[in-house]
Amino acid sequence: MLRIDIGTLAFSAAVASLTSALIIASHGPSDGSRGRSWLFAAAAGCAGRGQIIALMGAVDRQPGATVVGNLLMLHSAIGLHLGCCRLSGRQPPVPLYVAAILLLISCYISFFQFDYSLNERISFIAALRVPIYLDAAFAIRRTRRGHPSRGLAILEIIAWCCGAMLLARTVAALYYTQQDAYLTTSVFWQASYYLLWAGADIALAISVLSLDGEAVAETLSRTVVARTSELRGREAELRLIFDTTHAAIFFVNLDGVITQANRSMADMFGRSPDALAGIDYPELVHVSERAVSRDHMLSLIHGRTPVISTERRYVRADGSEFWGHLSGRQLTGGEGEPLGLVGVIVDITERRRTAAHIEFLAHHDLLTGLPNRLLVEDRLLQSVARATRSRTKTALLFVDLDHFKAVNDSLGHSAGDSVLREVAGRLLTSVRDTDSVSRHGGDEFLVVLSEVRDSQAIIAVAEKILESLSRPVMVEGHEIFISASIGIAVSPDDGMGFEELLKKADTAMYHAKESGRNAHRFFSEQMNIETVVQFGLRSALRHALDRHEFELHYQPQIDLGTGGLVGVEALVRWRRPGHGLVGPSTFIPVAENTGLIVPMGAWVLREACLQAKSWQVAGLPQISMTVNLSAMQFRRGNLEETVLDALDAAGLTPDRLELELTETMLIENAQAVMSTVEKLRARGVRFTIDDFGTGYANLAYLKRFHVDKLKIDQSFVRNLHMDTEDAAIVRAIIQLARSFGLETVAEGVEDIRQLRFLRHENCKQAQGFLFARPLPADELVRFIRDSIPVEVS
Repeated sequence: MLRIDIGTLAFSAAVASLTSALIIASHGPSDGSRGRSWLFAAAAGCAGRGQIIALMGAVDRQPGATVVGNLLMLHSAIGLHLGCCRLSGRQPPVPLYVAAILLLISCYISFFQFDYSLNERISFIAALRVPIYLDAAFAIRRTRRGHPSRGLAILEIIAWCCGAMLLARTVAALYYTQQDAYLTTSVFWQASYYLLWAGADIALAISVLSLDGEAVAETLSRTVVARTSELRGREAELRLIFDTTHAAIFFVNLDGVITQANRSMADMFGRSPDALAGIDYPELVHVSERAVSRDHMLSLIHGRTPVISTERRYVRADGSEFWGHLSGRQLTGGEGEPLGLVGVIVDITERRRTAAHIEFLAHHDLLTGLPNRLLVEDRLLQSVARATRSRTKTALLFVDLDHFKAVNDSLGHSAGDSVLREVAGRLLTSVRDTDSVSRHGGDEFLVVLSEVRDSQAIIAVAEKILESLSRPVMVEGHEIFISASIGIAVSPDDGMGFEELLKKADTAMYHAKESGRNAHRFFSEQMNIETVVQFGLRSALRHALDRHEFELHYQPQIDLGTGGLVGVEALVRWRRPGHGLVGPSTFIPVAENTGLIVPMGAWVLREACLQAKSWQVAGLPQISMTVNLSAMQFRRGNLEETVLDALDAAGLTPDRLELELTETMLIENAQAVMSTVEKLRARGVRFTIDDFGTGYANLAYLKRFHVDKLKIDQSFVRNLHMDTEDAAIVRAIIQLARSFGLETVAEGVEDIRQLRFLRHENCKQAQGFLFARPLPADELVRFIRDSIPVEVS
């Protein structure tokens, strides 16, 4: 009876120790506190089994059982601490692991040192499963945190099966060995105890499986919901970016058809997003680039090209065109299979327009829109290369406008700009489409004639240019006459490089100016020699004024009515050391081009006024002093002051001074000349139009300018007694002057027949070698005192 009571007590202790564990296992932990309760309950059950073994050992007087039981209770305490550490996420101390392992080994050693019965072995096997319950508690914690583990439940089922097999073996042993009632009763209770414990194991396994499934389902549900919410949030963000970005974004399938496009792309192409979906992407590209675009797209879709970045010309729904920068990348599936592509288009029309404008500014003249020197140099070199292959020539024409500065000085730079734009247009209409016209700077232009066969073709273009520029230009109500001097260099005769051809064309242009302007000249090596001479001439001319190398000669002017002396014309001469007396035709053009004509002209005015005053003081007849003026003196703007200073310095009355103007000066410097003429005439200075009939002056200019005399150019006088046309021109000039109340003076009279014609037509005055050559001042005095009136009848 004592054994039964003890067994009952042991059974009751075991049941009591498992109660809380079974309850918690059947419901499952829902938070951290329940997880800890389950751990404590499981550990208490393990400790209860250790107590049963210890009691049985005490009753049976088996000290080994008592030792084993006490070791198991201590092992349970250590296991409880380890479990708590693992549940709380802390790292348990290493010595505790070592102690637990040593205790378990001690249990095994103690157990096998003693002779235990079957029921004691069963109890010991059950007691050895203490760590499984601790691991079960940790598995439940992992299940609660979303990391399910079915391994423990499977081990529990396997353990139950092993226990059932062990029980069956015990019953079979009881049956065959016919043990006593005590053993039967003991085994029965131990077997019942183990079955109950195994039942608890089954309940635990089922509970773990249930918890595992429910937790997994709940965890998966929460994970799916959270993930779905997260994905929806990210999708909303991406959709917002997709719809609000300024770049056009689209997706294309394997067939090149657009499957989706954002609002920016719809606005860019003038279509709705739905209208874009289903369109073959290359259909949006300009027809000239459509085939290339399709090839690039298919190459990208099928992975032959990793990415694409290029510029395309696109067409909107209304047919208008724009430029876009396309960036594309292949779309692939989870296993790398191609799905299509995603593309981004940015409108770069304005950027390209700005870049093109910058490029244009870098290579074109802002005022005229013509190519500048940089671009025309490139074109000339290309033309030279083509001409070499085709065995033709390339000509470079250097076009310089004559007296253009007078337009700016008289009418202002706005009028000058208008003239330059007009000249640019006329040059373009004078050449072929294959030729190039460039503004070199200021009033200079370059013309490149490509692949010309001979010089006659070049001359034809040059004369066409001169003819087109000869037509008057209307600017701000003013009729402006312009002309140009053209220098021509030809490749390969004059060189192959731009700089070499430009230099030679420039040299030829200056020779065209020196030959009278409004002309063209081809470059020749003789020009180089003359250029060197001209350079030396310029250098010497700059020092001539300071060295007092200039002197005045005076040519008498005769009254054809009385034959008496009425005036003289002051003509400058240069007595150049080592060269003798140099005529004005040699150095005056150089002085004009270098600007030295202004100080030289001021010196001539002072000297002429002083000489006229000295003659007056010497008691010589009252005669007028005629001085020639340069257009540059008018452009400098201080001619009035220069003239008045010369008169004041000499003490000469203004009515004794006559100033000669050319027709070209009247036309090119109309405003400046008119203002100065009016102011000086108001002071008593008289004015003559020199070389009348050689320029473009007309009745309107004679009416606007109040002058006193017309001088008939010697080119008409020279052959008037033999050339009926010259005679008619001279007759017309005399009659025109008479109708305007002007006097006439003929220059270049060298023959008595010329004199008689002029006298017959009632020309008032004349000068020329027939009367006297230009004379130095002292010789002129002798001429005046010794001469008698000229016979003009």
